[in-house]
Amino acid sequence: MAQLSGVQVLFEDQFSIDGTLNFADWKINRWSQTNNSSWLGQTQIRQSLPVAEGGVARIRLDTWLDGSGFSGSEAITNKAWDLSGGGVAFEGRFRFESSQAGMIAGFFAYQAFEYAQGKEDHDELDFEILTSQLAKISTNVFLERTGHDYPQSIPITGSFADWHVYRIEWLPDRVRWLVDGQEIRVDMEHVPTQPQNLHMNLWGVPADWGPGRGDPNGPSIGNAGFVPAGSAAENKTYYFDVDYVKVEQLSTYFANEAGGPVLGADSNDVIYGGIGNDIISGFAGADIIQLGGGADIVCDSLASLHGDSISGFGIDDLLDIDQAIDRKAVSVDTTEIGVEVSVADTRFRLVGDFSQGNFMTVARNDGTGAKTLLSFVHFLPDLQEAQAVDPIAINGIANEPYLVGDGATSFAAEIKSATSSFHNTLGVYTVDADGTIGSVRILFADTLNVGSEARTVDLDTPADGARLAFFLVQDGFGVYGQLPDDLSLITSADAVDGGALVLRSATLGNLVTAPVFHSIAAFNPNGAPQVLSGVDDDGLQLLIGFEDLPTDTGDNDFQDVILAISVSPRDDWWAA
Repeated sequence: MAQLSGVQVLFEDQFSIDGTLNFADWKINRWSQTNNSSWLGQTQIRQSLPVAEGGVARIRLDTWLDGSGFSGSEAITNKAWDLSGGGVAFEGRFRFESSQAGMIAGFFAYQAFEYAQGKEDHDELDFEILTSQLAKISTNVFLERTGHDYPQSIPITGSFADWHVYRIEWLPDRVRWLVDGQEIRVDMEHVPTQPQNLHMNLWGVPADWGPGRGDPNGPSIGNAGFVPAGSAAENKTYYFDVDYVKVEQLSTYFANEAGGPVLGADSNDVIYGGIGNDIISGFAGADIIQLGGGADIVCDSLASLHGDSISGFGIDDLLDIDQAIDRKAVSVDTTEIGVEVSVADTRFRLVGDFSQGNFMTVARNDGTGAKTLLSFVHFLPDLQEAQAVDPIAINGIANEPYLVGDGATSFAAEIKSATSSFHNTLGVYTVDADGTIGSVRILFADTLNVGSEARTVDLDTPADGARLAFFLVQDGFGVYGQLPDDLSLITSADAVDGGALVLRSATLGNLVTAPVFHSIAAFNPNGAPQVLSGVDDDGLQLLIGFEDLPTDTGDNDFQDVILAISVSPRDDWWAA
């Protein structure tokens, strides 16, 4: 992913004036008699600022100090920055031209401390050139109070002798390291929280230092041939050159606790959802979106999603895309941190664990009203006869929008299996947007006796906004036989719980001898769920498992009837 957009430059130095760096902007790593933080490895940091020359800050190391160490250099910004205003980026353009092993050139953010204060536990974000390993750049993050760091050495393209732009983007939920605008590492587990100064330094290490933990199979950091000079006449000088540095406030947006819309800009933004139900639009650019609590909707065009990274995407969240896209046109590829979703040339990343389910699309309408809802749905649990399902898995209809029509989309139902001591009857009806119930009909008169040629039935084309719902009549065929095609569902004060639906036949009257269970829990006695659901392996069908006994007294195996619902792609959808 490309670098994020800066909305304000908080600090910048182009080193355009020759001479010692400006003390108004920079300070030194001060020597102290005790707890001397200015002694690094085998190097005493000189007590003067580096010099700028020809538009470049020259961070210097000399091999002569006093015969026992090196003399290095460091510059530290007087200012420190934190995350109170959103994300912060530390950027510099630098090079190191020598091939001499045994030094470390650092460009990093380090927790702000008062003079001579202890620094053992601290926050830090690093780029380091380990001059013994010129094929990789060392990256690291130190996390305060843990006493631990998390180094990784990343292969580079080109040479450290060439100019490259190095950038650390520090956000409330992640850290990103970029070289020449391209992300090389992201860490979402160890994110510093303390204010940081920007540092740049060059120092030498003891000759016996072994490989770094970020590159354990690489060469030793120290070098037997690189030791302090024995006299001033034997001194050698090395430079770490820095062309410019800057600190940027990143384009960052936060939701409020009550939820609501959060809008980015046409740039590479960072957007954070809150604890409420948020509607988030990143618009153009490669955005980082972190969803919070609640049921969030990321609402964008397909083109605007390109390059985005969305974290915290769960089963209650949706992507609302302004085109009708067939599920077969959507490719989902597993990555180390989640999945990459592709539709034609558009690619975006969802960060998380999506191993126990698949993605479904709900494509509806056409023209200016076209949209696709992309959601993650768990697989149907492993259902066994007389084996109760974990109550956590009893989820009702997992993808409610999937069952809503638009007046043009056709649906079909396939009975996948039926295992029960009852000859159940299974039917369908519609619920309009205003709650009106209609189109009640039987799909399978006897779920235990369905011929192979009759296992799939057409559910027609529900009206715009009408929702499909299903009902099961316990042992309906055993009790009523083949029911006539004159059914309706009514509310009766005499019904159980005073508000549940009653199945009625125009010729037979109210059918109350056998219990009737619904896929909509609110229509069942006491609002009890009688179905659970999940996606099929391919993300093309919603699977619904019915329980044909009251869930407060039954075996709760939910495999008495398993139904698969699918839609027929239309010509105006973006198809594979």
